[in-house]
Amino acid sequence: MDLPSRLIDVDSRGKGVKLVNTDDLPAGTSYAALSHVWGNPQTTPPFLVTTSSNLSPMMEMVQLESLPQTFQDAVEVTRALDLRYIWIDSLCIVQDSSEDWKHEAPRMAKIYSNAYVTIVGTSATSAHDGFLKRAVPNIPPARVPYSIPSRGSFETGFCYMQAKYSSCLYHEPSMDLEGALWNTRGWTFQERILSRRLVHFTKSLVFVECWSADWSEDNRVPGSLHINRMPWLGGRSSSGECSEDPADLLRSWYNIVEAYTRRSLTVEKDKLVALAGVIERISKMTGFTNVAGLWIDDFADGLLWYMPSKELRRRRLEHPQGPSWSWASWDGPIYCRPNFYTSGIESKEACFEILQIGSVQSPFIPDSGHLRVRGLLVPVNRTILSLKPGSVSLDMNCDESGLLYHDTISDEFDEKLVAFPVLHYTVEGKGAYELLLLSPVPGRSLHFRRKGLVTTSEEDAWPGPLETPLGSLLSFPATSSILEFTII
Repeated sequence: MDLPSRLIDVDSRGKGVKLVNTDDLPAGTSYAALSHVWGNPQTTPPFLVTTSSNLSPMMEMVQLESLPQTFQDAVEVTRALDLRYIWIDSLCIVQDSSEDWKHEAPRMAKIYSNAYVTIVGTSATSAHDGFLKRAVPNIPPARVPYSIPSRGSFETGFCYMQAKYSSCLYHEPSMDLEGALWNTRGWTFQERILSRRLVHFTKSLVFVECWSADWSEDNRVPGSLHINRMPWLGGRSSSGECSEDPADLLRSWYNIVEAYTRRSLTVEKDKLVALAGVIERISKMTGFTNVAGLWIDDFADGLLWYMPSKELRRRRLEHPQGPSWSWASWDGPIYCRPNFYTSGIESKEACFEILQIGSVQSPFIPDSGHLRVRGLLVPVNRTILSLKPGSVSLDMNCDESGLLYHDTISDEFDEKLVAFPVLHYTVEGKGAYELLLLSPVPGRSLHFRRKGLVTTSEEDAWPGPLETPLGSLLSFPATSSILEFTII
């Protein structure tokens, strides 16, 4: 089992802790990992982190009192679990070294999945809060004896029951987990997915969450907690193992994108990095290749994301981590069309041929990650997309029609807009299309940027069937033509 480059030694024989290199530790050394919220950088006081200047002293001794309370609590829990080592991001990664960050960040998948347990400061809103202190219930729990038949005899013991009614209003303790600030942050998303088991310290209860079961401090059985399960990679079988079927993994991936993009990141450029561990896990299980958050092996479906029409946050990032066709270069929640296809699809095929996908340089550099394709470019009239009554009009508020989805809150459309047919599918003998709305890049021939997503049926398409590069017939204007072009 691979170890992180550094761990915190919490050997309880001393009052302090120290940072250690793992080169001399046995490969199977057990360690805990901490998942926590750093805090709002504008309002949270600075706390101890590892830097190039204090790296050597950190490997000698660190007084426990010099650590923020959340770290102190994590050390206490690690010792209580009889573990000697814990991984804490801000202490085990040199924070002012871009080289160390680039080396350690891609290893997040292994760091969390190889940890014996992930300790979660679920109730903490910053590194200073801590998570072990909590309000004591006004009504003490009742001690109830029990007796269970077991192999011809009886197993006896006691359980504790806690009143859950306060002011006649029922409080579901799992809300303290799902509603926690920790559960809204981008980095903690993959930490929760990739960890083998987690111990959540919420405001009211301790929860144990792993791939095969959940458990709570108040003795409720697995399955009764109604915790909002994360979209596990491929879903879990009855044995608790995740499925390795590529189709299952792809279905989970689109759920992951939707859930992840609803979370917040302090640093925009972390958009893909904070999900790199999940991408690495899926790639290893399937052999698929990911470019800018899309799988080449399912590229047509991957292109068909869109922004919710009521989302006021939707905009392109100031420092995008991918090209315009990648969801990772946009801010705000993303919906994936594959999750909304009508059930009973009889056939589905891509309408274009991929010629080249340029590698994405990070931080994203314009023109890297370009998509070169051979496909149709359908001229779009600025006023109407279709001749039928009630069809999409680019001059109307079309979001409510469910056919046109703008990528930004307001967009100025010019006369040169084109639609790029991406996918054709049939349900009960009726065909439908998914198209990207593109705008030409000024001064660059046959270069376009994505502007939105259009969905339409064969009945609403223009007359004049044309043959796509892959042999399918589509009904679009006779002025449409098959070209080689680039989307950046």
